[in-house]
Amino acid sequence: MRKLHMTPCAAGILVGLGACGDDSPGPTAVIPGRDASAEMDAASGDADVSMDAASGDGGAVAEDDAGPKEPFDPREDCKIVEERGELARPVMFSDESGFALTPGSTGFGVAYQSDSCGAISVLPVAALGAYPEPKTMFSNCDAIAHGVSLLHHGEGFRLTWVDNTTGSAELQALQLPSSLSLPASPERSPITNNGVRELAPVQASIVGSAYLAWISQDSDKREILLQASSANEPRTLIGRDAGYAPTRLALAQLGDGGGALAFVSEAKRPGVYLVPLSAAGEPRGEPVQLTAAVSTGNSVDVATRVEDGGAVIYSLDVGDRPEVRFRRLNEEGTIVSDEVKVVTFPVQGRDASLARLGGGYVVAYRSVFPEEPARAEIRIQFLTKEGNLQRDSAGNIASYTIAEASATGGRVTARVSQDGQLLVGFLDSAAASDQSSRFRLIRKRLDCAL
Repeated sequence: MRKLHMTPCAAGILVGLGACGDDSPGPTAVIPGRDASAEMDAASGDADVSMDAASGDGGAVAEDDAGPKEPFDPREDCKIVEERGELARPVMFSDESGFALTPGSTGFGVAYQSDSCGAISVLPVAALGAYPEPKTMFSNCDAIAHGVSLLHHGEGFRLTWVDNTTGSAELQALQLPSSLSLPASPERSPITNNGVRELAPVQASIVGSAYLAWISQDSDKREILLQASSANEPRTLIGRDAGYAPTRLALAQLGDGGGALAFVSEAKRPGVYLVPLSAAGEPRGEPVQLTAAVSTGNSVDVATRVEDGGAVIYSLDVGDRPEVRFRRLNEEGTIVSDEVKVVTFPVQGRDASLARLGGGYVVAYRSVFPEEPARAEIRIQFLTKEGNLQRDSAGNIASYTIAEASATGGRVTARVSQDGQLLVGFLDSAAASDQSSRFRLIRKRLDCAL
């Protein structure tokens, strides 16, 4: 495998935040399919690298995202700000249901289950400077079941979680200000009150309304429910007798007039499915199967483009090889592209997440190595809105390693804030140093125009 030290201008990462020209190093581009002995330092100027240009400035987007491939000088580094770029905290949860991160009006809000005693911690993440110390609530051993979600809506953040204080794993909610400061005596606001188990809550703003979706389990049957924050009763999107066994959810607005819910079903009717939604949260037809090639732990994510729809990304299994695929969606949630292989042979990857970035998307995923089953890398790479992958001048797909991590831990979450930050959150489920699981955040500010 050949590694090129590439600049963030090469990656086309961020949107008009600064100028190029200083001496800061860029991220590392990993080009699959090359011999490891063929490493070189791109700063020597021995290689020209180009990309499928994705035009955009965070607003209007050119009609043709796949413009001419212009070579750049890899010695012309762009400014990269990574002061205190990473935060790591020991945790007890086992996958992405234990944490949530979401863009705020500036920066991000983060929430995670911070210990086995039922505590939930929250923190704001700004563009620069040290991460603040997480603020903890519900730390008196009132049991919190697995599942945390956070959404910036209106003037603050809406925190939801699965709470077992009543012994019934109910959904609870709490409204917090944009500063994520905690009330002196935070009180649980019940969303559900029944005899079934709630799982995997996710939230999204769809046409101005805050929506919450979750899985409800009764005995061996599961259903998916969707509720607007202003509604009294949830809507059943997937009934418990429909034959699915949902395990993971993703929810997002599509275009400016609707949304979509995607879910993974690991049994009964295995696959990754998409449910287009109207502005009122009503399903537009039956679930659409994206793939049937799933096994335990496959993931899905959905991203929004207000101009013309959005996209869905999901992991699947090709034999015993995990891969990542992409499909473009229009405003009605209809699939408008062929399946794009984002991560495929010889690279193996899973746990992918997708976020809008200028005229295209950024993808974060867990790259795994069959010859080293405990090891993985967290990588990012870049796509146009059609799913055209960034490549080097030889035509190889370029991806950028941002961290070493465990091979398990659930979906990686990548989000881009309003003020031009990339935040990647993931679970490192078996840190080599102390064998404890860690919740990790990696912040990137890459001051380059797309």
